[in-house]
Amino acid sequence: MAGFENDGDRCMTTSSYKKRLAAVEIALTPKEWAIRLADQIRSHPSELDFLKTIAKETFEASPIIHPFRALKDQAEERHPGEKPEDVDARIRLQRAVRTEFHGLKELINTVNKAVQIQGEIVSLKAALKLARLETIVLREAFGRTARNAVELVQQHITAYAEEEERRQGVIEELAAYSYANIEGKGTDSDPFPAVFPLHFPSPIERWVDEVVALVAGVWAQRAAIQAVQDQYFDGHPILFVDVEDGLNETIKTLEDCIAIFNAYLKTRVEFFKGEPEGRLAIDVDAVRAAAVKLHTKRVAAAWIKHAKQIAKAEILAETNEHGAFLWDRLRNEFGVNP
Repeated sequence: MAGFENDGDRCMTTSSYKKRLAAVEIALTPKEWAIRLADQIRSHPSELDFLKTIAKETFEASPIIHPFRALKDQAEERHPGEKPEDVDARIRLQRAVRTEFHGLKELINTVNKAVQIQGEIVSLKAALKLARLETIVLREAFGRTARNAVELVQQHITAYAEEEERRQGVIEELAAYSYANIEGKGTDSDPFPAVFPLHFPSPIERWVDEVVALVAGVWAQRAAIQAVQDQYFDGHPILFVDVEDGLNETIKTLEDCIAIFNAYLKTRVEFFKGEPEGRLAIDVDAVRAAAVKLHTKRVAAAWIKHAKQIAKAEILAETNEHGAFLWDRLRNEFGVNP
């Protein structure tokens, strides 16, 4: 008998727990549901592990679907009547809270996908920039050696015409490899320097500009992530752990690339006395500050807009009302007022 009583007590306890849980869940806001989802995402080492875990749940109990049902129940509890005004209020609340949650869920997805895609692209570009830097450095070293050799050969006095011809040939050949130095001196193609003083960027100047653009884009993205987390998820992180690790690795790769370049500039100053480090050194802190200030809001706003549009269209699709919404969206994008 004692065993049956314990089972009964356990059943009652389980039933009571489920009732209390349902009472708590029905009061949760869309934002609180989204934070729950974000926390569940962060409890797994990767998106694949998260998906494997939720695949073991039933469709209705999954953390992606269950909040929609709970929010629907919330609207029904707040507007239980069957009068037309009650039904209308219930439908409007259902749509509002479910659209809000769906928008936040899509925002998590949008940010993660954006970080993944940019990370893959930037990582490849960073590898190419490192290879390109090595090529530029080698070219400069070879060019400097060739220029020095020209000076030495020019000082050599020949006694015979045949020897002089060979000497001139060597000078011409070396001159063909006398590349400009790293700051681009001697590379400007300006046929009218006195009238139109033009400056065409040297390879290393273009390299610097491209690397600065890459690191600025990544830092703006990281700042935008933080802004989204603070505004919509009470500071809770929303990136999958492996995606965040990838972002950190991308930033480290770029900053290592810049550190190598800046170290090379300092080596040049020490090795070639009297040559300034110049304006080519990259100030990572300054680039980061400018990127965060100038681009964070734009990046975050684009993610938020995309997520809201997806959510609204998909919720309206349930009632076959999404066609008009999509048409208005198209008209707005092309500047046509409805």
